[in-house]
Amino acid sequence: MKKVLDFSLSLSSVIAKSDALTDEKRLNFWTAPSTLYKVSLAGLFHDIGYKELDRELITKKRALLTSDEIHLIESHVTRGRDIRLSLAGIPEDIALIVYQHHEDCLGQGYPKRLLLLQYKN
Repeated sequence: MKKVLDFSLSLSSVIAKSDALTDEKRLNFWTAPSTLYKVSLAGLFHDIGYKELDRELITKKRALLTSDEIHLIESHVTRGRDIRLSLAGIPEDIALIVYQHHEDCLGQGYPKRLLLLQYKN
């Protein structure tokens, strides 16, 4: 459940665009093909940064990770953002979603430890 919540909150750039809309327009926004396309792409790309990390590190239990290993694991969001930015033809919003997908509203996520009020661009 936490992973779903974290991923949902990471859609900040998309949500920010819908904040000023009426309820009817907000519903249309969330069901629009362009929004669904972006959410789908974000789902596909959100962990792409792991491809640059050693498989042994990725599968190691978190409780057994050293501080340096945790830092490496958490770097997958920056690596993923950079990979997305290197690809042409994919909306830029996706890079932000990839980068923020482990943030949570309590400020305990990563990479920036954002609080709920800090999620907008």
